[in-house]
Amino acid sequence: KDAEQLASRLDPARLGAWHDVIVAHRMIRNGDTSGATASAECAFARVQAGDVSVAPEVTLATLMNVAYGAAAYDRAVRWASDLVQTAPASESATLADVVIQMASTFTDGDLESISAHLREVSKVMVERGQPHYAGIVLLNLVWVSRARGDAQVAGEAGRGALALLQALLSGLEITTVKAVNACFNSHRGD
Repeated sequence: KDAEQLASRLDPARLGAWHDVIVAHRMIRNGDTSGATASAECAFARVQAGDVSVAPEVTLATLMNVAYGAAAYDRAVRWASDLVQTAPASESATLADVVIQMASTFTDGDLESISAHLREVSKVMVERGQPHYAGIVLLNLVWVSRARGDAQVAGEAGRGALALLQALLSGLEITTVKAVNACFNSHRGD
């Protein structure tokens, strides 16, 4: 949000692709998928034309997030794959790999494989000192586990996500984790 406030006071032409990335993320939060897509595509085009205000993987991650949020999973996988090739050792590439794995479950239904992958990615994010991302990945594991009918794993992942996210955030993610934990407790009869 600080970046959004700063960007609103500065000249978009001067900020270049970085401005477009900030605007795209604001539009994602506001539910404006078409606006977010246009801003993300503009950022990507600027970087392709030589703009160095933001790293190429940031524009690819933005495109990936917009596409995933719009349920355009084929595009999300394409952008995620490009991101992994562009910056294979980055945290963004790790998250892109999760997007690829998650999107594949929507077509081939290999929920067991994605569950194992999400557990591993969460551990890696904790090791890298990224508790927010680890918590979000565990939240994804909650949904996959619920889809598999595995209330035990869903509950464990939900408690893990809550522990990681509680100190960092409030709002939608915490509300989601609490709702998942309530479902788990209800399933157990607590």
